[in-house]
Amino acid sequence: MKRAFFSMLMIALMAFSNLALAQKDDFRTQVLEIYEAQNSKKTLKVALNATLGPIGDKLELNDEQKEGLAEVLISTMYDDLMEKAVESYKENFTLKEIKAINAFYKTPAGKKLGELTPELSQGLINKLTEDEEFVGKVQTAVLLYVFAIKMKEAKDDDSDKVEVKDANVDDDDIIQVEIPDEWK
Repeated sequence: MKRAFFSMLMIALMAFSNLALAQKDDFRTQVLEIYEAQNSKKTLKVALNATLGPIGDKLELNDEQKEGLAEVLISTMYDDLMEKAVESYKENFTLKEIKAINAFYKTPAGKKLGELTPELSQGLINKLTEDEEFVGKVQTAVLLYVFAIKMKEAKDDDSDKVEVKDANVDDDDIIQVEIPDEWK
């Protein structure tokens, strides 16, 4: 009797664990379908090309070499990125919600969105980087943020000067800023 009960318990536990694994695999599959529908590899390549442009320039890479670097990075990190994406989705969505998102991507509007996501991303990047006023705002925000950090560090260090590198000039040019006494 004990042996029969133990056997039934083991069978039930194995069935439950297989069900849990199947649900985990289904969730993973569903999330990966979302990324496939979003044309994620192409979108990632757009984002990497935008990011790698300045880095590639500093490394003196030509456009073909920058593109090759983006491909190497995608092939190196894509699987790990997808696994992290599955974890992130698992923390924020139920399987039912993931299936609903996939259902949207199977509609004509969802298919169009997925197909156009890389182009939309590239278009946004182009519009933002070509907009001198926007670029100026970003550079100013970065400088002010760095300045605020340096001010706090200077206040903590009892320093009389703060050095802030200006994003619009060469790395050797430094702005010296006197700290008013009332800020100390």
